[in-house]
Amino acid sequence: MKVIEHKTYLLDSIKKLKSIYQENKVIFIDGKRVTELLKLLGASENDIEKLRFVSDNLKKDPTLNFRESRSGRFVFNFKRNSIYRTEFQPFILSKQEDFIRHDSGKIRHFHGLSENLSDNSAFQALLKLKHLLIQNISFSP
Repeated sequence: MKVIEHKTYLLDSIKKLKSIYQENKVIFIDGKRVTELLKLLGASENDIEKLRFVSDNLKKDPTLNFRESRSGRFVFNFKRNSIYRTEFQPFILSKQEDFIRHDSGKIRHFHGLSENLSDNSAFQALLKLKHLLIQNISFSP
């Protein structure tokens, strides 16, 4: 396929998926379809394969002893078509936000994401896909 055909196919696919999401307020996208879309968004086959195993190296979650996790916040720069991880920032979840647990209101510190994830082209494409699916959609409670 030519680049223009790829872009048209990608935009048409996103438009259809957004329509389903907006109508149902939920969407399931088959893994094969997601992989196809990620490739159209710039993911390499090698990085897609690496993404399959990224959860094998998580750190112990500081708030729940049975869970492993990492955390990260990202900036989307649409003018430069780039996404990058910001400096780690601790955060607080409060009872006012309906976070009612033993650690409500406490500062939460998680291990940050590693570069092998944040710089992975498949992960970057996944963030783009998620953005494209939810961009300009709002739901009433």
